[in-house]
Amino acid sequence: MITRKQMRFRIAISVLGSFFALLAALIFVPIPEPNREIFKTLLTFLGGAVVTIIGFYFTDSDRE
Repeated sequence: MITRKQMRFRIAISVLGSFFALLAALIFVPIPEPNREIFKTLLTFLGGAVVTIIGFYFTDSDRE
């Protein structure tokens, strides 16, 4: 059975992987102009999720 900690880690890795894959596609793959705006919107949404993940894993909430 997957623990809660493992599931959080898997979701975080999935979001980070999606963010960087989308960023690489936006940079290196020629995307038609109408679809480019959709990619930018998705990248913005995933960027917010990445910031949340970084805040979750790197805060000092473990201190008493």
